[in-house]
Amino acid sequence: MENKVRSMGARPAIRAERSLKLRVEETVGSISQQLAQMVVHVQQADELETRVARVEERLP
Repeated sequence: MENKVRSMGARPAIRAERSLKLRVEETVGSISQQLAQMVVHVQQADELETRVARVEERLP
């Protein structure tokens, strides 16, 4: 009987742990995706800055 009570208590804990793990994985994935987008935006800004500098060099 004692083992049954322990296993019943463990199941919700295991489910909660799995749920938390899934939420953490989703959050990390979302943060990674956002960081990747930021990197792309920074690269684009750098490219535009380089283009502007080249145009400014040609101006009198």
